[in-house]
This record gives sequence, structure tokens and C-alpha cells, in this order.
Amino acid sequence: MRKIQLFDKISHGLSITEELEAKIDREDYELYIKNYRIRKYISKGAFGSVYKGFNSNDNREVAIKLIDIDQMYSKNQSEEVREKLRRYLRTEEILLKKCHSANVIKLYDVMQNDRCKVLVLEYCNGGGLDSYIKDHGPTEESDAVIILRQIILGLAVSGFLFRNCIVIE
Repeated sequence: MRKIQLFDKISHGLSITEELEAKIDREDYELYIKNYRIRKYISKGAFGSVYKGFNSNDNREVAIKLIDIDQMYSKNQSEEVREKLRRYLRTEEILLKKCHSANVIKLYDVMQNDRCKVLVLEYCNGGGLDSYIKDHGPTEESDAVIILRQIILGLAVSGFLFRNCIVIE
């Protein structure tokens, strides 16, 4: 079996998305970013894709969020829009680093070069809240209260909830 370090290849001009799509389902490759082995595609978001993987040091399941910076910025975007996108990515990382709650996924590792940003996150086998709502439809009020309570507890424990307002940095 051939091991491929994708993060090294990104810095040499290859698109991580193209590399993954070409090799993710092949049995003769093991795809890695640092010590994280990428196993299967989970979903696509606004700025990139999420894959299930494993930390090869301790075999812990992880979610690997790959953000293709080249794809994120379209050629005709203003610098103002690009700066807002950069701020959004920084804010997501900062919030996840500061949140230490059972109700918020953990951020294990961050890597970045000029073409790609990688967030290694706690793997949740049930999916995210958006998947839950897609699969189950609108929630009953009693379920919504439980979900909202978990969100508020996550923010409160992490120090982002002050009295009656939420502070986003």
C-alpha cells in the first residue's frame, strides 16, 4: 500500500480536492495529512469538504475539514469580501480553540499553507445539527428546547455567553 502525504503536495501546486477525489476510494493508497489518515468523504460545506479520518498515533477517529483557499475566493470578489471570508475562517478557529465544553466539538489540530487550511476536529458519528434537522425535519418544541439548552451551555461554559447577550469575537 502506498502512503501519500497530501499536505506536502498542496504546497507544490496540486489541488487537495482533486488529489482526494482521484484517490479516496482506491485500495492501493493511504492518504495522510501529517499523522491523520483520511478514510472517507463525509460532506461538503460552503468552503470545503469534511472527511472521516484517524489519528495514526492513537487511532482516534477525527473529522478532517479541508478548506481549499483557491476555491473559496472567486476571481471577481472584492478585497472587502475576501477579508470577510478570512475573518470568518479565523473566527471559527478561535471559537473552537476557546470552547471547552461537552456540547461543542473539540479542535485538535490546525494546519495551513498558501492554498489550503485544515481543521482536525472531534468526530461525531451522529453528524451535525444541520444533518439532524435534514433527516428528522422540523423539531418539536420540546426537542428544540433541549438542543438550544445544549448550545447555550456550550457557549456559557466556554465564556462566550455574558448575561443576556452572545459575544462573537
